[in-house]
Amino acid sequence: MKQFFFRVSLLLAFVLSTDFLTGQITLPPSGDNQRSEVSQWMGLAKATFTWNSVDVHDPSGADRRGHIWGELVPYGLTNEGFGWSDKNNPTPWRAGSNESTVVEFSHDVKINGQPLPAGRYGFFILVEKDPADWTLIFSKNSTSWGAYFYKKEEDALRVTAKPQTNPYSEWLTYEFDDRELGSCTARLRWEDKAVTFKIETAQNPNQIYLANVRNQLRGYTGFSAEPWQQAADWCVTNKMGNLEEALSWAEMAVSGVFVGKKNFATLSTKANVLRALGRTAEAETTMKEAIADPSATSLDIHMYGRALQGAGKKQEAFDIFKINAEKHPNEWLTKAGLARGYSAMGDYKTALKYVKEALALNPPEQNKKLLEKAVETLTQGKDFN
Repeated sequence: MKQFFFRVSLLLAFVLSTDFLTGQITLPPSGDNQRSEVSQWMGLAKATFTWNSVDVHDPSGADRRGHIWGELVPYGLTNEGFGWSDKNNPTPWRAGSNESTVVEFSHDVKINGQPLPAGRYGFFILVEKDPADWTLIFSKNSTSWGAYFYKKEEDALRVTAKPQTNPYSEWLTYEFDDRELGSCTARLRWEDKAVTFKIETAQNPNQIYLANVRNQLRGYTGFSAEPWQQAADWCVTNKMGNLEEALSWAEMAVSGVFVGKKNFATLSTKANVLRALGRTAEAETTMKEAIADPSATSLDIHMYGRALQGAGKKQEAFDIFKINAEKHPNEWLTKAGLARGYSAMGDYKTALKYVKEALALNPPEQNKKLLEKAVETLTQGKDFN
């Protein structure tokens, strides 16, 4: 009996819907089941659920807890008695109330490991009695009202997921967890149950970014050096496998017509690409040019020296720290660089001298504390790097 009245109320909501009738005024949704929407980005890919959110308490305030699953939401397929939903074509739950629940993906994805093309889908669930899995249905038909006109032959994908006991939720809610660059976990929760499924981009998320970068560089974004330099640098850092293309972008940043801007940033990026290509001699020549460029700050040069130290190139780093001190004398940072260089080479006495000189030049408080600790370490005859 409860199921009968529930279906009648849904049918009435359908008949009165302003999506069904034209030229009518807009009134609140039947049952006060407000239209809801939630989206989640996975890098540049986006997933969006749109649904009518029904609550456990009915419009009169009656508590339906304990009567949701298997009653208000029937187990298995249901004969709605309207549209194409009859004894010959029973239909699954619309995974919400009133209109169809819709999920949209901006890019090709995988649902629980199964491929699904980018697009807009009607979302239905075949609810089963515990402990059976539920069947999640993505239908190519996203415009029909509710489940009344559902057709199995329009399914784009079916996957299974096991429902779980969940802390009480008054409202039927869709949400996202485990948000990563190329994936997330979607969850439907209502009353004391929840069902989750994994969404992941079919393509490596960085490859999606790379395709987007290529398009951006062909537009207005490509009319300045910085985007070309940033794109080349990103490709090297993330090992995108397009080093020749990245080199062409780096060269555009350095010397492209109407675009090129020769400075430390563009030259050092070009050097990094050349180094990744194994063209070491060219990379070193280009990096020397970057360091000699007037735009190179003491911090730029110092960080390059630190990167060389991190790569285990003590002598090369020491040479860079000395160049920095000659180019930017009487700065606490260049004194600290010399201290690191001498310390790495095992000359703790000279390193201690330069640490004290750096402290005398009033470095920022955080750096001051690090240098004070370096004094203690060097006094003990240890490398402070």
